[in-house]
Amino acid sequence: MQVLYEGKSIIVKLPERISAETIAEVDAGLKGLEIPEDTQEIVLDAEKLQYISSIGLRSILSLVKGNPDKVKVTNASNEVYEIFDITGFINMIKVERALEFIDTEKLEILGAGMYGSVYRINREQILKVFNGENSRDRLAKVSADTSTALIHGVPTIIPFGAVRTDKGLGLIFELLDSDTFANRIHKHPDKISKYAHDMAELIRDLAKADFDEGNPSEYKDMLRAELSDSQLVLSEEQIAFLEKYLDAVPEASGGVHGDFHAKNIMILDDELLLIDMDDFGRGHPIWDIASAYRGYQFCANMSKDLSLRLFDLPEELPYEDFFSKIFQINIEEANEMWNLFIKDLLNDVEEDKREGYLKLSKCYSEYMTIRFIVDQCKAANYPPERLEVKKQIVAELIENMKEMDVADIPGILAV
Repeated sequence: MQVLYEGKSIIVKLPERISAETIAEVDAGLKGLEIPEDTQEIVLDAEKLQYISSIGLRSILSLVKGNPDKVKVTNASNEVYEIFDITGFINMIKVERALEFIDTEKLEILGAGMYGSVYRINREQILKVFNGENSRDRLAKVSADTSTALIHGVPTIIPFGAVRTDKGLGLIFELLDSDTFANRIHKHPDKISKYAHDMAELIRDLAKADFDEGNPSEYKDMLRAELSDSQLVLSEEQIAFLEKYLDAVPEASGGVHGDFHAKNIMILDDELLLIDMDDFGRGHPIWDIASAYRGYQFCANMSKDLSLRLFDLPEELPYEDFFSKIFQINIEEANEMWNLFIKDLLNDVEEDKREGYLKLSKCYSEYMTIRFIVDQCKAANYPPERLEVKKQIVAELIENMKEMDVADIPGILAV
């Protein structure tokens, strides 16, 4: 029986059988666990467990009684889960069934991002696989947030199953042979005015959603937590500067997608549905407007020099091709989409405030690009010289942000 200590978790790998023949070793192992005071969970991993007798259940019960609310069983097969169920143990201890395994090597990849990759399983299903050691936490967050969003009227789809893959944990979504909104725009550029209006309406629907405080979490709180862990790229002075712009955004009860552009929207029978809810939170719509600006203005119109430094592209790669692959529309379509989208969105805003809103869209798109760079540097483990290139881009973006006086922001956004 193997015991692993990972942070504040203790993971016990249970053997294939826990019966009269093996109970002495298992019982001694469980009773002999060294459990630090700050331990948050004791995980009994039943991935290899095929059978457990009543004497084995009593040994686990002793561990539960000595460590209330900390012990759980994971990766239980259907047969093992039934034993826990029939004996009533699932009322005393959390037991998680083993997840189905899916081999992503056999699937079509639809896209990849900072937090994970999306694959098509079949005509009606897609799979979102989460990257990194925090994949279980991110999976739980997305599951909870999508359910909360749907209940509050946000057009999205909820996952109907968690799975294991060769790349990590994932969620399965049912999309019923839908298409990405970006792909629809590219196929029908003659309808771009209608599509821009539909996207503006989706922002309005998000803003109208009235979420309870803390459910989902504040989008600004997530950004603030990220700033506290960004010293690899940002100086203390730069962090303090960005916090001022973060604090200047008024509180709001609506929904924030966090990466709002047409590739993260599916269209099904003319209904728009948000996907990739990794960053979903509660807050002001300026964050999603800035996301759209970042894609359809900042990224669409950046210089070749900046594109090479920001995305680590080979010089011979045409940037237009790279942009189209990422956003599924070309640069010309992106520019037209932004102009029509923001015109529709600001139609009811007083004319003297529209210019301020446009400046803010640019300003906060630069903030979110800095956030992208911080995540990029954490994931890529750049050598010192490459890290300096990223820090220089951050310095340039912060200089651009200074064009917007932070004292003017609350007044502009109080519309």
